[in-house]
Amino acid sequence: MARKAMANKPNWRAIKIHRSYTVDETSRALGVCKPTVRRWLKSGKLAVIDSQRPALILGSELIAFLKARRKPKQRLRIDQCLCFSCKAPRSAAGRMAELVQASISTFNVCMLCETCERPIYRRYSARQIRALSEKLRVSASEAIRHLIETAHPCLNVHFETGGQDIGKAPSEE
Repeated sequence: MARKAMANKPNWRAIKIHRSYTVDETSRALGVCKPTVRRWLKSGKLAVIDSQRPALILGSELIAFLKARRKPKQRLRIDQCLCFSCKAPRSAAGRMAELVQASISTFNVCMLCETCERPIYRRYSARQIRALSEKLRVSASEAIRHLIETAHPCLNVHFETGGQDIGKAPSEE
């Protein structure tokens, strides 16, 4: 039998409200280890139905416990990006950003983190760029072109090896 990988964040949607769960059933439903569920019970933050064994956990209590453990989503301001080095939202160093058009309606913006000075990136829609330009000095640069998009493709020609023909382009016949 293949073992299910442990979950990073237990999914509270796997729990039914009107059902009671044992420690084993809770660990299987959420994809966490049994000792983890026992730690939750021992901390007193997760309540059991009664003090008898096996310990039974009411589904509604389990859902409330898991929702209380969630971190609130961070909303970034228009002039901030998430820096993966600092693990926090950061503004641009020097209040400057570089703008590259990704498609007709979206732009990739590169800034330097104000703390660690590493590049941080964020994608903006065309209508968000005006609000961004009010907060930062935005400089636009042209996107790197792919080989297919260029008018003059690279002429890598395989030359014949030997004698006088080295360095000469092959003749067109």
